[in-house]
Amino acid sequence: MAALEIGADDYLVKPFSQRELVARIGAVLRRCRPPELSTVLDVGTLRVDTAARQASGTGVLLNLRPREYALLEALARSPGRVLSAEQLLELIWGASWQQSATVIEHVYRVRGKLSRLPTPDSRLPTPGARTADHHGARLRIPSRSVRAAMSTSRPSSTPKPVPDFRRLFDSTISPLLILAPDFTIVEVNRAYLTATGTRRSIVGRPVFEVFPDNPEDPSADGVTNLRRSLETVVGTGRTDTMALQRYDIPTGGEGGFAERYWSPVNTPVLDADDRVTHIIHRVEDVTEFVRLRRAGHERERASAEAQMRAEGMEIDLFVRAREIREVNEQFRRVNGELDAAGRQLQEEQRAKDRFIATLSHELRNPLAAAATAATELLALDLPGGHPALSVLERQLGILARMSNDLLDGTRALTGRLELVPERMDLRSAVESACADMRGLFGHEGRALDLRLPDDPVLVDGDRLRLAQVLTNLLSNALKYTLPGGRTDVCLSCVDGQAQLTVRDDGIGFEPGQAEELFGVFMRAAPAGPHTPEGLGLGLAVARTIVELHGGRISAHSDGPDKGASFGVLLPTAAPDAPQPARPAATGRAQRQLVILIVEDNTDLAATYRALLERQGHHVTVVHTGADAVTATEAGLFDVVLCDLGLPDMDGYTVARTVRSRPHGAGLRLIAVSGFSRGTDRTLAHEAGFDAHLAKPLPLADLLGLLER
Repeated sequence: MAALEIGADDYLVKPFSQRELVARIGAVLRRCRPPELSTVLDVGTLRVDTAARQASGTGVLLNLRPREYALLEALARSPGRVLSAEQLLELIWGASWQQSATVIEHVYRVRGKLSRLPTPDSRLPTPGARTADHHGARLRIPSRSVRAAMSTSRPSSTPKPVPDFRRLFDSTISPLLILAPDFTIVEVNRAYLTATGTRRSIVGRPVFEVFPDNPEDPSADGVTNLRRSLETVVGTGRTDTMALQRYDIPTGGEGGFAERYWSPVNTPVLDADDRVTHIIHRVEDVTEFVRLRRAGHERERASAEAQMRAEGMEIDLFVRAREIREVNEQFRRVNGELDAAGRQLQEEQRAKDRFIATLSHELRNPLAAAATAATELLALDLPGGHPALSVLERQLGILARMSNDLLDGTRALTGRLELVPERMDLRSAVESACADMRGLFGHEGRALDLRLPDDPVLVDGDRLRLAQVLTNLLSNALKYTLPGGRTDVCLSCVDGQAQLTVRDDGIGFEPGQAEELFGVFMRAAPAGPHTPEGLGLGLAVARTIVELHGGRISAHSDGPDKGASFGVLLPTAAPDAPQPARPAATGRAQRQLVILIVEDNTDLAATYRALLERQGHHVTVVHTGADAVTATEAGLFDVVLCDLGLPDMDGYTVARTVRSRPHGAGLRLIAVSGFSRGTDRTLAHEAGFDAHLAKPLPLADLLGLLER
């Protein structure tokens, strides 16, 4: 009851159903519905259809605007009633009648339209008239009331101040510009001046003079579009809403323009005869919106481009992945072929090694026999040794070293030569190499001149290898020096380095060819019938030896037929280092040993026997492995010199058999063979040999082993 007493239209008690709620609301709405009015009002021959919002007289449909129809409907609903101006405005405009200062204009328009109907007594107020009637509908509008309606506020008991329409127009937040039909600026509000950065001085000037197109923008069309819209408004009397426009505005007296975007609406102001008296040009500055949208478009375009690039990269990656798979397949196929070729090459390399090892072994046997016999013969005549003995020993040593190189044909060309370094005076190696080559230079009138320093030139190097370097350089000079030519050899010390120079007056070479001469199989002269013999390996081997000693070798020539010069730089040893002493001549052994020689080469075995017996040893010779095994059964020998390449069994088997016996540990086993690779020495040691000597047998090394 309390809720109904304070104004509630109905009351529901919880809980209630949805159906009950809908029924109660429907009942309340029906009670509050106003009485239905007739949708058709007839006043004489004037008929007003309120549902269709149409009016007709004598069967003729009137073309009325909304406010004109509202005026006739108010007259039709109050037939014969005299209405004041305030009541008329209230009926037509309701609460917004304050904005209806043009009501008299609507009255005049309705009057004009009714006057064109067939009925001759149609009358509405004329300016100054107080009443009008039309088929029984009378309207009383005192002239002072009409004037008051256009200049006063809504009637009330308390008078209110008249609004300042100029101030209201100037305070409107929308930028407004009032134009005459000839597009001259009539009025402007503060918001428009602020938006365009102009002043009130633009009033009275043509709009397109104040706001021309940006001359720096060839595509500017703001003036054209605005003129077209204004002309449309003047021609049709209707509002024209323009699309978003770019219309740059001047920024000052320097002729600059600022980029601006606007959303314009042009609205006509009509007189009683529907003629355009003014145009309201309203704009909104949407520059920031356009810039944001443009930035968004840029981001979208960048995103689309990135997406396209990503898709392109994905396609490219797919294609590349397929190409990589195909290349990998090719690689696998090629690797398989390379593996097969590598295995074949390794097998060929092993076959080559076996061939060279066999060849070296076969060369060593006659070389060892000849060397030993020659040494023995030269030592027979003079107790102190024959003068040619040193030359023979030196050259035999070189031959032995060269035969060792045959076991690895690439060793000299790949820097894997084995050096036997010692502290030595480089003068002796240079002097001995020149002495060995001097006889060859004497043929056909060639001269060899040698200049050595007075002080020792000490280096840490391999005597035979360094002599080989000079020998190769002298051989090169000998080949390319014409008969009667001259070759100079000079050794000196420069800035802590030993400098060896070989200069000739031979055929020379192009200066740009200097580095190429040290390549494999390279020769200074082109191949031909008069080309000197040789494989073109001497300079390559010489460079390898020099670089292994930490030195450098170079070549120089001023051109063809201007001779050549080869220079070698080697680091010197400490000046105060003692000069190595020359080994003393081998004398008779201090103790006599019982020695067994196992050698299938009878000449070489006989030579070894003669040399060892000269030293006072007791020597027995056998030529097969079986005889060696039988001879050592009794354990009568102190030393066994055994060749590894025997006809019936190899020396390794002989060594293992001897070591397996009770007295085998006391024997000294020395392997003598033409096979002298590192693997051969390892196999000999594993078989039980105490030492390994390569053929030709170095007598000093052998006697040294026997003394230990």
